[in-house]
Amino acid sequence: MTHPILEPLVTQIPVNVLSRKLIEEEKITFDVIKETLNSSNLSSLNKMSEVNMERSLKLGDEVGGHILSGHVCCECEASLKKKGGEMEIVVKKPEGWGEFIFPKGYVALNGVSLTVGKVTEDEFSIFLIPETIESTNLLSVEEGARLNLEVDLNVVSLHEIEKKVLKRMGVQK
Repeated sequence: MTHPILEPLVTQIPVNVLSRKLIEEEKITFDVIKETLNSSNLSSLNKMSEVNMERSLKLGDEVGGHILSGHVCCECEASLKKKGGEMEIVVKKPEGWGEFIFPKGYVALNGVSLTVGKVTEDEFSIFLIPETIESTNLLSVEEGARLNLEVDLNVVSLHEIEKKVLKRMGVQK
């Protein structure tokens, strides 16, 4: 669900699914470090920005979607395309992260877990379903918007393990 930012200070902004703690009852306060500001779109938000917020999954809860960590990998450039009754977010693949994105895989954009629809050499697309349109701020994505991207860290881990094993075996990928 979307929630307006309650305080103008960077240390007191709700975020697009960066994992942080809820501290006070009337406002939401977070600790934000330089790395968070460098790898996310937080510094571009203002007092009236709407962000996506979701409760953390608790051990034993039913998993009704993709498992994400809330750790933003980077920012990415995106735009919303409306055609034929469909809402498509087209995202330029950020350098160093595109190899982990594939059709029917998943990513998070601004904290919203989404299934990847199409992938090309330079871009990937997400098609928004009615529930996502209703409960997130993704319909407000404008041309060239900077969104937080989280890729499936299981895919990243498997890729890193594969590289290490192949290197040990003397095989270059």
